[in-house]
Amino acid sequence: MTTPSALSSDACVIVAAQRYGVAADLLLAVRSVERGAPHRATRNNDGTRDYNEPGLNSRTMNALVGLGWDPFLLEHDGCYAMKASAYWMSIKLLEVSNTSMPLLARAARYNSATPSYNVRYQGLLRESLRNWSCYLHRHWKLPSAALFAVASKVITENELNTCLPKTNPY
Repeated sequence: MTTPSALSSDACVIVAAQRYGVAADLLLAVRSVERGAPHRATRNNDGTRDYNEPGLNSRTMNALVGLGWDPFLLEHDGCYAMKASAYWMSIKLLEVSNTSMPLLARAARYNSATPSYNVRYQGLLRESLRNWSCYLHRHWKLPSAALFAVASKVITENELNTCLPKTNPY
């Protein structure tokens, strides 16, 4: 059995995002918004639970396990859970890719497709996205075309070139 890692590193999240074709700033923003941790489950009002750093909902976990993901690692390994999160986000983005739904609304389906919850999650993602996009652009030298925040018009390329913070926003 694989020994679970502790928290995921930014590099782990970036690699997972690249592997599944998800923008790294989006996946890092999800991790920040969810604020989970390996070995921790948070109970939701609807009786479900959110697991690990990316807040994988118990319904999502069941679907992932059905697709071959390891349930123990999903719950206890930060890097493994972020890989699963990138995979799940890629599914959520593709499910409605042929619609006029804005890109940020499609991404917020990671949390919920219910309109009121989706709009709330978009707001939570928006600020975190700006911060992560700035961080990745400045410190990892990611081009603006690779950033979800630019593609979804959360931040412009001009803003990106002058933005702060200069430190990791996590």
